[in-house]
Amino acid sequence: MKKLLLYVTIAFSFMMYSCKQSKNDIDKTALEDEVAKSESLLFSFLHEGKINDVLAMHINNAEYKNIFNGDARSYSKMDSVFKTRKANGIKAYNYQVDKRDFMIIDKECVLETIWGVSTVVSDSVNLNSSSPNIVTFLWKKVDNKWMIAYIHGSTKK
Repeated sequence: MKKLLLYVTIAFSFMMYSCKQSKNDIDKTALEDEVAKSESLLFSFLHEGKINDVLAMHINNAEYKNIFNGDARSYSKMDSVFKTRKANGIKAYNYQVDKRDFMIIDKECVLETIWGVSTVVSDSVNLNSSSPNIVTFLWKKVDNKWMIAYIHGSTKK
């Protein structure tokens, strides 16, 4: 019986140590830097009008949502919207980040909120517009790459 109690105590102690270690071992600064680099890559693709590269940074599954100003889109709907906009003369999207904030959920999941101004660049001068907005990204690490699993944003009118 003493042996069983000793094994249970050791196993419990190891489990508690492992859980505590996983929480404490998260290097928040390193994760924030990784996500910021992925965000920078996303915005460079948008700036260059590389919509296929933008889409490749989003997770294409049933749980994915892109919600902006009350309009919820699935991955396929977002793909369709981007292609329609491109066909209608929208060339690129520029984003100037004024502020960003991170919430580390775990080593493979980070919530990022950015405040900034987005500008739509088009063939038509009338379509060029800028607006301040706030966007929250749920970044998830998949196959060692940070991917967007969920977006929620709003534009100040």
